[in-house]
Amino acid sequence: SGKFFIVKRYIDINQIETFKVEVEMFEKISHPNIISYIGTDSDDTKIGYNFLHLEFMPCGSLKKLIETYGAFPENLIKIFLKQIVSVLLYLHNDKKIAHRDIKCDNILIDTNGIVKLSDFGCAAILGEEGFNGLKGTLPWCAPEVIRNEKYNLKCDIWSLGCTIIEMGGLKPWGNTIDNHYQ
Repeated sequence: SGKFFIVKRYIDINQIETFKVEVEMFEKISHPNIISYIGTDSDDTKIGYNFLHLEFMPCGSLKKLIETYGAFPENLIKIFLKQIVSVLLYLHNDKKIAHRDIKCDNILIDTNGIVKLSDFGCAAILGEEGFNGLKGTLPWCAPEVIRNEKYNLKCDIWSLGCTIIEMGGLKPWGNTIDNHYQ
């Protein structure tokens, strides 16, 4: 096609399940504010070498922009927030999917200011009993997730609130916690 794309590689045998989850999610979803899934590839000569092909986002992540230019002004946060909420409405209402790792590092931006949610390795479809298990990045996790209680799609709303704080130039919970659970 002549278009640029990125290759996300999973080279650790322990990442195979995350790779499978991400592929399963990408095959179920399509939205203007979700990074486009192109396909997969693997190296049959090396166990655990799997590759995910995704849309190229030239401006990188919101986290990278914050690190480079500082906190976003309120009007820009509103523009990004509207797009992210659109994705969450689609995932939650139409697909019953929780992303479970919403943060600026997983929100990418193109040269037109369009943001797209990426990294669906922690995502899951809501079952009758909800979710359990610690998934995502700790400072962005809802309290019920951290307490290892049953939780639902609203866990993404908590993470979105933390992401708004992050867009404003602060870290959720300051510098006291920085663990990542997958």
